[in-house]
Amino acid sequence: ESNGIPGWVVKYVVCRPKSRPPSGVEFHEPGAKQTLARMIQEVVDLEGPIHIEIVTARLARRWNLQRIGDRMMGAVHQAARQLVAQGSLKRTDKFLWPIQEEFVLRVRCPDPEDETSVRKIEFIASEEIELAITALIREAISLSEDEVPSRVARIFGFDRTGRNIQEHLEQTLKKMVTSGILVRQGDRLSLNSTA
Repeated sequence: ESNGIPGWVVKYVVCRPKSRPPSGVEFHEPGAKQTLARMIQEVVDLEGPIHIEIVTARLARRWNLQRIGDRMMGAVHQAARQLVAQGSLKRTDKFLWPIQEEFVLRVRCPDPEDETSVRKIEFIASEEIELAITALIREAISLSEDEVPSRVARIFGFDRTGRNIQEHLEQTLKKMVTSGILVRQGDRLSLNSTA
């Protein structure tokens, strides 16, 4: 463990797409479609599961655009729909996932060298948060319900658990107990032995 981050956590790697914006074509114009699709694919293959707003931010940066407008969001949504339709990636809710055989979901913490690797809690897929909770509890065998949110928050780079983060993580824990992944005994949480 380094600074309380468990060994199964990996550093978040931010994609800097290699595809280049076509010159003289604006982001939302039809001539940009193929490039957008290629860039989205690059970003998702490296960073997925990734929230579509973060995908848009990565692309905006590659196009040297300062702000993200509606037309731009629209163009990314459209290109993403096309990639999903042709089976190049999958989408759950607002998150885009890679479909490569070798893809494995990992718990990722921010890279201290790269501030763009920090994600707001809403931008972290629930599956990744659940994986972090499961791994923490598996390691500890059981944890008190109070300490789980702060430990999970620390992994994802939140120094303090604000109300928003706290509520988000408590919801996730509730859902995991309801669905039978976790068992609550008193104030302790442990993994369901059959799970």
